[in-house]
Amino acid sequence: DWDTMEWEYCADCESESNISCQARVGCLRNAFEFPPDEAKAMTMAQYESCSRSSHRDEEEKLKRFCAECEWGMKQKCGARVIYLVNKYHNPERRAKLAAMERPSCVRSEM
Repeated sequence: DWDTMEWEYCADCESESNISCQARVGCLRNAFEFPPDEAKAMTMAQYESCSRSSHRDEEEKLKRFCAECEWGMKQKCGARVIYLVNKYHNPERRAKLAAMERPSCVRSEM
């Protein structure tokens, strides 16, 4: 039942084939004209990584992202994310996690 699973869908997560779950849903809708909820449910069934529960640790880590903190090279962490998204077409989630590899982009307390 989609109504009980909708909260579990993670649009900005990536499938195992390195496309965003939202892009996969778009493909199913465009190519096969599936309704939105059905396309989301199919994507979650096909790719475990499109479920929020498969990213609980990342979700907790992302809550500590500090956009206004210094990444380095006179750049803020938020600006670094924008750069990664625009230059390499990374999903925002992946770009934030990449920026957070620098400890300065991780808030010590929330």
